[in-house]
Amino acid sequence: MDRATLLLACLLLAACGPAEAPPPGDWANVDLATVLEVRPHGERRLARIEEGSLLFWADLPGAIELTAGDSVLLGKGPEVTAEIDGRRVRDVLRIEDVAVVSPEVAVLATKLPPLPDQRTPIATLHAEAAAREGQPVVVAGRVVKASLGVFDTNWYHLRDGTGSSEDGTDDVTFTSGIELAVGDVVVAEGPLIVDRNLGFGYRYPVILEGPEVRDRSGAVLVAAGGNTIPEGGVAAPAIATGEGTEAEVPVAAAERPERSSLGPSAPTRTVAGLELGVSDDQDMERWGEGLGCTSEAAFARRTVHTTCANVGDRWPSSGAARVDVLVARPESASAIHHVSSSHAHAIAVEAVADWRERFAALEDELGPPSLLREPEERPTLTGRFGWRAVWTWDDLEVELTVSRFTTSGPARVRERWFVPGVEESLPDRGVGVHGRGVRSVQNPHRE
Repeated sequence: MDRATLLLACLLLAACGPAEAPPPGDWANVDLATVLEVRPHGERRLARIEEGSLLFWADLPGAIELTAGDSVLLGKGPEVTAEIDGRRVRDVLRIEDVAVVSPEVAVLATKLPPLPDQRTPIATLHAEAAAREGQPVVVAGRVVKASLGVFDTNWYHLRDGTGSSEDGTDDVTFTSGIELAVGDVVVAEGPLIVDRNLGFGYRYPVILEGPEVRDRSGAVLVAAGGNTIPEGGVAAPAIATGEGTEAEVPVAAAERPERSSLGPSAPTRTVAGLELGVSDDQDMERWGEGLGCTSEAAFARRTVHTTCANVGDRWPSSGAARVDVLVARPESASAIHHVSSSHAHAIAVEAVADWRERFAALEDELGPPSLLREPEERPTLTGRFGWRAVWTWDDLEVELTVSRFTTSGPARVRERWFVPGVEESLPDRGVGVHGRGVRSVQNPHRE
């Protein structure tokens, strides 16, 4: 047993006592975990936990004495549903192994084991990115976030304790075909790619694509080259040609220029009678009267979602068969920051007509868009396609899309109004999804 491990064991025994020794597999913490709030929950307790960028509820044994401000070490547990503030929260983690410790012990428990001396600290990687571009680098750290199955590969965020979360220099992303878990400590070696713009809002100051991945002992988990991103960017949804065939449209960075702002303030932030930054729960309740709207805590981020199905003529549309609306606000604020709609059409040409009519109305109201992607090809009855228009101001972004990503099923017109930066500033709950069919394993405490 090395000195650091021995010191950690002594500190844990002193702080936790023999009855609270580490569970099998050790504690699952990847960052300092702090209790923000404690509530009674039958014979157990509900605790709201902040762990780095994660914010989640935990269902803990009632025998554990907890108060707000405590630092805790947590094991793993299954996802359960609990009623909190009158809402059913479906991503509560039921954890049996918990220990209240000092912040110093909590931090020590999450420190990395000894790592290869030849590694480059992640902060240095950011600081010297221009000089190291294209050169092989070795980084080692703990996986703090994992998104599986995005663009046919897996995406991992590594941290090694260097750099700052404020400017993003504490984190480096790498892609790989191997499946890792949050909390794993790995070494990644490969050429450094700088300022990688993949389109769809995916831009990375530094990234390693398909590097060799080794475990902490040096054993190779996957050779270099596994699941790299194609040159020229990711592929957009295919667009049907007039002959009924489908053609993949590469989305290169040059085809997706940075959206230029139309100015500091949008001419309006009101859609369908709801004003972003102003309308609150009471306004939403009046707006949705008679629609049977439901509200619940969002799955991925610390927001409250209100959904209203089949709102009819309360949303400006051209008579779609069904229009559903989603409204979101931060849990810590009363004003809404997001309003979006989804219009379903069984026939693609009707969806395109709906999109064009709504586009014309938005152009009259907001002016020309910042970004427009409207291929000349007409969609076929069975082909996939996707069109998009975006209006961007400093205080508002509006996105209008029409798409069908399968060869059958409805085509959808989606319209989204949101205040930029609000969603990104809110902490993760610790679990969530990233796009359809994508598994996310962001919370290391989830079994």
